Amino acid sequence: MSDRLRPKEVYRQLKRLGFKNPIDKNKNYQVVCPFHKDSDHDGGSMFVMKNAAYVKCFSGACGYGADWEQFVRDLGGEWSELATATKDPTGALDALDTFGDLAELEAAEEWEPSLPPGAELWSRGDWRGIREKMLQKVGSLYWYDDYDRCPRIVWPVYFNGELAGWTSRHTDVNPEDPTLKHKHSPGFEHGKHMAFLDYAEKKRWAILVEGVTDGLALVNMNMPGVPIFGTNSWTEIKEAQLLSLDLEFAIIGVDNDPAGKACRERIHDVMGPKLDLFDVVIPKKRHMKKRPDFGNVEEHYPGYLKKLRKIIKRDIRPQFFRD
Repeated sequence: MSDRLRPKEVYRQLKRLGFKNPIDKNKNYQVVCPFHKDSDHDGGSMFVMKNAAYVKCFSGACGYGADWEQFVRDLGGEWSELATATKDPTGALDALDTFGDLAELEAAEEWEPSLPPGAELWSRGDWRGIREKMLQKVGSLYWYDDYDRCPRIVWPVYFNGELAGWTSRHTDVNPEDPTLKHKHSPGFEHGKHMAFLDYAEKKRWAILVEGVTDGLALVNMNMPGVPIFGTNSWTEIKEAQLLSLDLEFAIIGVDNDPAGKACRERIHDVMGPKLDLFDVVIPKKRHMKKRPDFGNVEEHYPGYLKKLRKIIKRDIRPQFFRD
């Protein structure tokens, strides 16, 4: 099975996601961008690579860009709709052309959550500015992926002390083959899981952020960042998970784009009556001095930590924050 989707599968998935007439443009499909008021006069301003490696809107009013999985999540898609060609370390999916419905996966093999074979506790120093000690604190693992022939950093996802799955990244910042950048355990559903919950439970509070790397940047500063895996993936299951931790409070730290604002509203609506919630807005990347390692948040996100400290020390309870 190829590492990438076949063009006809990308086309089928675009139709499934509501794009009526994707236009064949050499190595891309051209569609109307759903993230701003795009015109279909010239076919739209968004281009989707036929191997599903990347999606980009070239409108000056938008500029949206993401890999295939993030693109589907931003449209509210579920795991079964991703149709990624990520490899299954058990080999159960090799006979399938793509990941189809979850029922197809379960029919191929009743998969029990397990860590990648040969994965070991991370002991390879700092990674992208995150201290090794903090990587170990959230259970980060090193794994050489024999199938894709690349090294990965793996984050197990636990709930109630039981392994629910894992997510990982290529250890290189920008791998030569972008389709190898992310990889998840089979059956891992973004709508059902959050990472680093055990660390948040110990701290008795949490900062909800979009991705693993956002969470790591906060963990690196002794703050319990909890990745929710995308702004469109908040569900009742996640609400129940968060409430089960008996936290004192939570801070919503997702982006301030339209998807992030909608996510904030959803979380406030369902969680507000049950848990003390506070907001902090993560600055957009264009406001940074330069592209930083994730560990250099204080230097490159001016005012971010100051605002966090102000919220926690003044508006909440000082005993929960230690410099």
